[in-house]
Amino acid sequence: MIYKESTKAEDLEEDEYYVSDLIGLEVLLEDGKSFGIVKDIISTGANDVYTISTKEHGEVLIPAIKDVVKKIDIKEKKIYISLMEGLIW
Repeated sequence: MIYKESTKAEDLEEDEYYVSDLIGLEVLLEDGKSFGIVKDIISTGANDVYTISTKEHGEVLIPAIKDVVKKIDIKEKKIYISLMEGLIW
């Protein structure tokens, strides 16, 4: 997945999103249970990391990799994730 700043108006490829379109999306677990809201995206050398604000766990950092991020639905304003073992203590 590739994330771009929305200041550059250009067509996006499949699995590319503007950072500003992801901020504020609801994050759901694969079973549909609400997990939290995307508050920020951190760019790292290997992959981006979502900062998710949750009621149960506080602020959680989730890697934006295919093993974790299963689906991004911009129209529905939802991101579906699968929590890998060890992501939450």
